[in-house]
Amino acid sequence: MLTSVILAGGTGTRIWPLSRKDYPKQFHRFGENVSLLQSTIARVSGLSDTMPFVICHHQHRFLLAEQLQSLKSNGQIVLEPASINTAAAIASCCIHLIDESDNQSYALADPIVLVLPADHFIDNEDAFRNAISAAQKYIDTNTIITFGVVPDRPETAYGYIKTETNLAKDSKFSNDASIHPISQFVEKPNLGIAQEYIESGNYLWNSGMFMAKASVFIALYKSYQSDIYESCKAAVEKLIVDLDFIRLDANGYMNCPSISFDHGIMEPLCSDPNATIKAMVIPIDCGWSDLGSWNAIHDHLKVGSDQNTLIGNVVVRDSSNCLVKSDDRLVTILGLQNIAVVDTKDALLVADLSRVQEVKQLVSLLEEQGRQEVNGIREVFRPWGKYEIIQTGPHHQIKKVQVKPGSRLSLQRHQHRAEHWVVVSGIATVINGDNHFTIRENESTYIPLGNIHSLENREKNLLEVIEVQTGSYFEEDDIERFKDEYGRA
Repeated sequence: MLTSVILAGGTGTRIWPLSRKDYPKQFHRFGENVSLLQSTIARVSGLSDTMPFVICHHQHRFLLAEQLQSLKSNGQIVLEPASINTAAAIASCCIHLIDESDNQSYALADPIVLVLPADHFIDNEDAFRNAISAAQKYIDTNTIITFGVVPDRPETAYGYIKTETNLAKDSKFSNDASIHPISQFVEKPNLGIAQEYIESGNYLWNSGMFMAKASVFIALYKSYQSDIYESCKAAVEKLIVDLDFIRLDANGYMNCPSISFDHGIMEPLCSDPNATIKAMVIPIDCGWSDLGSWNAIHDHLKVGSDQNTLIGNVVVRDSSNCLVKSDDRLVTILGLQNIAVVDTKDALLVADLSRVQEVKQLVSLLEEQGRQEVNGIREVFRPWGKYEIIQTGPHHQIKKVQVKPGSRLSLQRHQHRAEHWVVVSGIATVINGDNHFTIRENESTYIPLGNIHSLENREKNLLEVIEVQTGSYFEEDDIERFKDEYGRA
């Protein structure tokens, strides 16, 4: 039995300002009709024997649920109380799957687990599926398999897998079923070392995809990261089911160190001469990219003889090999080469394409300065719809609120702000203190400070409201909920 575990807890800081902590890379679309997360789920839909498990930070739960629903997918959503890297996420899901605790709600009989990042792109779906099918034939109780991407250039943005086989000389290399012992997991090299790796014929890119029986994953944790195993076991034993979500216990989970599965498990396994579990790799040539930088996105999307990538409201003249993206206003460039220009509603990035790997360091600098643009975006998604912050001042904030058909906001009140609602499209059903009424297009209502209120869309069309908040404080913790359909009261 094959079960997919999809890791959706990353933040994608190297493609700021598009990817933010509140709306990270895996939920965005890159030249496709669906997001990277949705593509990943669709990719395994015909492979897994059970519903996929998707693990993410709890603040993204409704965004993830909405993207699953749009695919009509019934995946299980596992919520991390904090994102503490991939080792803890994988351990928690594997423990939950075979359920060594007393909680038998979702127990399975030691399935084969396929671990996939949620934010990678694969162009050749058939090659991917062939590699996954081939790997299942080699799975036993003492083997873990990873999938190494066949490199086509020296790349400094990826980690590498060194094989004991010289793949360039291996006659079986073109066979999808070829499998090779792993000699070493290697961190991201500099350009000179990366060139040596490619020339040697013994190296593959590390895709971050793994496959083994759940019991094998757990055995690896017990051998090399026992503290993570114990903490995750405690988190699973005390998990709760909240609506459609599986919430890991925070007290247990937060004791885990922040470490990746590669660094915490695979590196010590490959360097252990007494290891009883074999680390193997299957080469895969499937048009893979982690889309981890603006350069990678540019390579993925660029078209035309001038090699430009143009997204949104953009006009370019006498420029080549540039990536230009605009979320809203017109962006123009003239006479530029090898430049990335990314304009969002609240932040602008201009960078040399050869240095976009350093965006992560730029984001760290912004965090040190306490800049809110690192975390949030003006467009915020909620289970009932979304809102966009249009303008903020010291004593006011203006939002455009969109409520999906059949959805409602929680029954709530505020201690520090009053609100004016103006309907611009649709019909709103309103609770305002003791009054229950509807307001239509071009009509409005005023919510005094401290009034209990709610907004609902009972119609079949989208409801759009302009909300003008006035007061002294506008953060989300000034919401006191009395009734909520989404478990937030």
